Amino acid sequence: QALKFMDEFPEFTFSQSSATLYQATQVHHPELFEKIRARVRDGRWELVGGRWCEGDNNMISPESHVRHFLYGQRYFKKQFGRIASVGWEPDTFGHCWTMPQILLKSGINSYYFCRGGKNEPLFWWEGPDGSRVLAFEEPATGGWYNDVVDNEKVKELIRFALKTASPDELMVYGVGNHGGGPTREHIESALAMKNRKGWPKIQFSTATEFFNRLHAMTDNLTIPTIKTDLNPVFDGCYTSQSEIKRLNRKSEAALESAEVVATLAHLNDNRFGYPRAEFEALWQDVLWGHHHDTLPGSCIHAAALYARELLAQVVRDADRLRNIALEKIAAPFDGDVVVFNTTFAVVSEIVELDRPVTNITWNGTIQPSQRTNNGGTVFLATDLPAFGYRVFHAVPATPETSHSVLPFQQANIPGSTGTSAATGPAATRHNAPIQP
Repeated sequence: QALKFMDEFPEFTFSQSSATLYQATQVHHPELFEKIRARVRDGRWELVGGRWCEGDNNMISPESHVRHFLYGQRYFKKQFGRIASVGWEPDTFGHCWTMPQILLKSGINSYYFCRGGKNEPLFWWEGPDGSRVLAFEEPATGGWYNDVVDNEKVKELIRFALKTASPDELMVYGVGNHGGGPTREHIESALAMKNRKGWPKIQFSTATEFFNRLHAMTDNLTIPTIKTDLNPVFDGCYTSQSEIKRLNRKSEAALESAEVVATLAHLNDNRFGYPRAEFEALWQDVLWGHHHDTLPGSCIHAAALYARELLAQVVRDADRLRNIALEKIAAPFDGDVVVFNTTFAVVSEIVELDRPVTNITWNGTIQPSQRTNNGGTVFLATDLPAFGYRVFHAVPATPETSHSVLPFQQANIPGSTGTSAATGPAATRHNAPIQP
């Protein structure tokens, strides 16, 4: 519909975020996608957001934040020859304090949002490291991202001018995320107001043009600085649909762990092909699940079911890729125990073997160990290097070997992170994973 309006109204412009929507259009409606690409070249269709989708900003992992912009901006650059410079989160339920740093490092210097603000229409949003972006909170002027176009809009401009001394203000209109986008009535109303004598100048434009004008005149504007997160909104969204939240965190951690192990396998032997395409596709599924109604649990039931199935499959696929890489690395160490640490810090972990051993050594040093009541052994793997592994030599137990028995339940080991890629360090021995 937006493309049809562009044919009918030469001044009409349109802004759209979310690389995942463009990708879906490219796959399922290639002719429509080419028309969008042409309008992007003309400057009338604006790319905003730079993320894979308009996702939740509070519950996702730091790595996920970065992947949103990595894959979103990379897609925009590849398909349209440009990236977005305006962050676009009109309906997201809150914004974490580290966003300014992530935005700037992703090529974005401005931010449009509607929820979670401090009732300041224009401000510098400064992160903990000093990074800052110019943020516009439209509701602080009385507007909203899905407003109608009528005479009341002039009042927003006056409020914005009195508060900031800016002669320009952005007005976002359309039916919004309930379907339809800009309507014919909206466009015709704006055109009528544009030609009205004695009224402020009204023109169809883009968020990028608006922020560029503001950046050029910041020395003459009243712009406070806000140094905090922009929260909270809809507290129930942090507990609703808990299974989606659990699977989201598990899938994020599974992918991070699998990527680390696959990288180690490739560094050990460059004949091992790093499965980049598979990882990227899995990450994009996870990022899709971050949509600001899906992860918070404010989506419809069918969407919640789909998200759970999708994320559960991501975990299975990530674990499969991880295990392939684990076996590749562990293969030369027949009979030994290889313990992996896929986190960014040096850690010491309790590991459980499914076999009895007399003792376990690393670099000639015996590690503390004890037999379990199920015939296995637990030992302390100390100082595991970040993003690395250690190989421990295990001396098999003989029938004559005496060993005290410790009643053992995995859930009762304090600090144990296990082999699950969802929680961190992993352990394996030759040709078989073992469960710490």
